[in-house]
Amino acid sequence: MVSSLNGKSFRSMRIPSTHSYCSTALIAVLLLCALPGRLYGQIVNGEQVVRAELVTAADDFTKPFLVGVKFAMQQGWYLYWKNPGDAGLPVEVTWSLPEGYTAGELQFPTPSKFVYDDLIAYGYKNELVLFAEIRPPGTPAASVPALRANLDWLVCKESCVRGRAEVVLAPATLQGTTLATNGRLLKKWRNLLPGPLSSVSLQISKPTVEGGGGKRKVSFTVRGDGAEDVTDFYPLGLNNAAIDHKSITVKQNTVSFEIVPYTEGETIPTIKGLLIARGKAYECMVVLPVM
Repeated sequence: MVSSLNGKSFRSMRIPSTHSYCSTALIAVLLLCALPGRLYGQIVNGEQVVRAELVTAADDFTKPFLVGVKFAMQQGWYLYWKNPGDAGLPVEVTWSLPEGYTAGELQFPTPSKFVYDDLIAYGYKNELVLFAEIRPPGTPAASVPALRANLDWLVCKESCVRGRAEVVLAPATLQGTTLATNGRLLKKWRNLLPGPLSSVSLQISKPTVEGGGGKRKVSFTVRGDGAEDVTDFYPLGLNNAAIDHKSITVKQNTVSFEIVPYTEGETIPTIKGLLIARGKAYECMVVLPVM
């Protein structure tokens, strides 16, 4: 069953005591609960399960510079990718920047795929660093004032808990040792960002859609050097259809999965996602034939 929550769709699901799931009903209850305010972490049953902060390795703020949104989670707890899978909520970042400064699109590293019985989730355990490029105004000052971001997340283990924090970064106060440590951290996580499909010799071909009205089967072939190394496809979410994540298969260079449009006869022109090959992820877009 598919339900809607704040314009997003989730599958109703149970929470077995031995696995880390979150249900639509549980998420709905959490959204109605009072949430912690301007904190740098999240306390659950007296234990700090999430710690959040902003980090940068930049020392020149007269040109665009990279800022990381770092989360550290206690063992067993995890946060979600921008497509959570069969349930969940992605991490959201809302910037509050000095006048004239702007932030680029939030960049998510390649997630892990969690398989629990007949449920699929995409997310991160232990640690996560998201990225955004901060762009100064046309005539920037030599040092940038404090950067602020409001973070919103859902962290899960045997149950799920909504968390929020306001984090602050004063780049001008950072010292050399801190910048070096931050540089190593950001380099590690930048290497985990998905690459463009054009960076490898892989191509999408022969997209097909079978069925109509209700459930549809989408297939496409991956061609090029290393196509046989493609092992999975992590789709981005759709606004007008539910993706059956457990139906995703890769056989003989062909990726297949099922989708269910929310409205009968709904047109779905494209599906975006990540092709997984040799442990790396590559962004791709599949242009579907019009039915």
